[in-house]
Amino acid sequence: MRKSIPILFIVILLTTVTSFSQQAYFWTGNQKLILTPDPSQTLVKIKKGGKEVSALLQEARQSTNVDNASEMSIGGQSFILLKQTKASKSSLNAADVEFQLPVYYGNGVPYYLNGDIIFRPKNGVTIEQIRRLVENGISQEGSTAQRTYFFKVTKGENVLDIANKIHESGLVEWCHPDFMAQIEKHLIPADPTYGDQYYLNNTGQFGGTANIDINAPEAWDITRGCDIRVAVIDDGVEDHNDLAGRVLQGFTVLNANGFGRPNAVCSGTTVINRVGHGMACTGIIAASHNTLGVAGIAPNALIYPVNIFVGGETIAQLVTSINRAWDPAFGNADVISNSWGFWQTDIIPAIEQEIINARTLGRVRNGVTRGCVVVFASGNSHPRSGCPDCFNGVTFPANVNGVITVGAISNTGAIHDYSSRGAEMDLVAPSGGASGVADIGGCNIPTGNIRTIDRPGANGYDAGDFFNGFNGTSAAAPQVSGVAALMLSASPTLTEAQVRTLLQQTATDMGSSGFDNTFGFGRLNAFTAVKAAINNAVLSGPSHVCPSATFTITSPPAGTTITWSSSNTSGVTINSSGVATRVGSFTGTVTITATFNGVCGVVALSKAVTVGAPSPISSLTVRMGPPSGNQLCYNYNLGIAVGNSNQSAQGVTQYNWNFGSWAPYFTDYDGLGVYTSVAMLTVNSSAAPSQSISVTAQNSCGISSPYSKTFYASSCGSMSVAYPNPTSDILSLSFDDAPVALPQQIILYSEKTQKVVYTISSEKLTTAFSNEKTLNIPVNTFPRGVYYLRVENGDRKTDQIRIVLK
Repeated sequence: MRKSIPILFIVILLTTVTSFSQQAYFWTGNQKLILTPDPSQTLVKIKKGGKEVSALLQEARQSTNVDNASEMSIGGQSFILLKQTKASKSSLNAADVEFQLPVYYGNGVPYYLNGDIIFRPKNGVTIEQIRRLVENGISQEGSTAQRTYFFKVTKGENVLDIANKIHESGLVEWCHPDFMAQIEKHLIPADPTYGDQYYLNNTGQFGGTANIDINAPEAWDITRGCDIRVAVIDDGVEDHNDLAGRVLQGFTVLNANGFGRPNAVCSGTTVINRVGHGMACTGIIAASHNTLGVAGIAPNALIYPVNIFVGGETIAQLVTSINRAWDPAFGNADVISNSWGFWQTDIIPAIEQEIINARTLGRVRNGVTRGCVVVFASGNSHPRSGCPDCFNGVTFPANVNGVITVGAISNTGAIHDYSSRGAEMDLVAPSGGASGVADIGGCNIPTGNIRTIDRPGANGYDAGDFFNGFNGTSAAAPQVSGVAALMLSASPTLTEAQVRTLLQQTATDMGSSGFDNTFGFGRLNAFTAVKAAINNAVLSGPSHVCPSATFTITSPPAGTTITWSSSNTSGVTINSSGVATRVGSFTGTVTITATFNGVCGVVALSKAVTVGAPSPISSLTVRMGPPSGNQLCYNYNLGIAVGNSNQSAQGVTQYNWNFGSWAPYFTDYDGLGVYTSVAMLTVNSSAAPSQSISVTAQNSCGISSPYSKTFYASSCGSMSVAYPNPTSDILSLSFDDAPVALPQQIILYSEKTQKVVYTISSEKLTTAFSNEKTLNIPVNTFPRGVYYLRVENGDRKTDQIRIVLK
């Protein structure tokens, strides 16, 4: 073992020297991405068939030169990431290593290269041509029918050289190295049919309109809730794999041993319905975030089921059922979700009173009565074709004062024709596209397109454990119940009235401006509601750390404390006061997170920040003048502007320019002397016709990699010069061809307002230049700032010159 260490030391040392002696890069389309190797991190590819990764990790960790060693899986292959004081040393045996590369950073993002390349040959180019180009230093691993090829580089440490050689050969449309995809996410679940749940995140599924949804993923960035108790009053809820043991022992008024579970396969008297409605509602509220089925809005909520559809229940029994939902000795619910109602608008006082009791007497927490949040579907009884018994108005009990009443909209934002509406409306939420039913086994099931859970096995709406056809306002109300559970997780001290008011205030307005009887206060917005629940707290602070920065939480929820954390403590540490400090020479991206303590579950706000030296400059362009891009005109005072300047965001203090042979023609920075991100040049015919200009960005942490671009200079039009520029009182125009060839018109307009402030017609030009070649324009009365002088030359090109009035 000891004899093999020097071998690996030499290999790593050589690759490290090569990496640092040449500029690393690869092509992203037609753009070259400059890479900076991190000397403290080495990615080691482990040979197949060799030692177990666990044994190699142990060997690496025993080395005094390795600070940390961890396993990484990239494309299903095993790698070891070494963080070491000296990148050239390791205790691993060279026989166990296929290759090693530094971790590269490009635009502040880490790149973990796996030794493979991806390319697409141009039409007519064969794979054999590409193999010969790189002297058979690659081997094919796969391809697509559209001629995208995946190849392994025989010597992985050469992956950048091979990729760039192929790209630059002209044989391919593009070629670049393969690397670990660091996909940023908003806590998107892995549930297989999550992508079909358009009400959570609408990307246009089923012909819908993007963003007609409730913004659930954004809310999950803050919290996924905790064990908030949600009572589902319906036809029963039973255990399910996607509820992860969170269904409590509930209540069935007509069956002492029913415990809120479904009672039969079908139920009803005049209309026979399949039993599964309560399960479908519960899946929307609380299905787990896992690899099964669907994703619930509050995936950690507890469900207290109350079954009121055994058949033949009386008003008294409904009252008892509602009571059991909120009574602290029974359901002790925080939220009561109701997707049921009467085929009427008339108030039944006993039920109304029990709802009032729930709102005013329920949810006693730590001796304080905060009230149950009561949610009802508005009903599916709005008058429409084919429904002679339908009627206007919100159905009872959804029309009881103080409940949160929820209607249904389509995935394009239109109100569903069946959705009951009226002055009692509060919110709407997306739901299935039909209110009809189908028949299965002699009883009816819904025919919409909302994905949710079903009764396990063949007893529910479907033969499996999930259902794809839920609909109606029944599917809209549980969405509000789920969001209410998230809000109470984030801020447990909110009262029922506060939750209701915040849901109204944070809804996305729809229909007529403000409240209306169709959409209520608007579409449910989970993100803004949860933010409001935590007092609209905001993680404030700079977007760049160099060398330190302070982060704060504005308006944190009452009674909470904050714990600060960094996603990469090797790059940035943060103390209990929110002061983040760069570690060593780290440059990259880190996420700062503030976690609220004193709430239910994990509630956090995060902010991604860049760290260290500035990000590389992305472009250089001629800021104004004829023409634009990379062309400068003789005798025009023109600016070359930095793209992606990020002066304030990354603490850039200056830009370092290299003008080459054009250095004598440099005049000023920005004309107004504001910042060095724009360099002004006046090139004349004595200058070289082309010149590469490069620039770097600098802050107190370091200097970015240089960006270079070649610019060209030539004669651009009839006007030889506009001077002085900048000027304060007089702007003089000189024309080489006056008075024989003059422009048709000259106008001067403001950059700020885009309004023309001065015009010179062809007649005036002819008169002015009858004996002279210079025209003076008085500019002393114009507001100071940037203007453009536009010279219209008829059948010749139109010139435009940037003028600064100071």
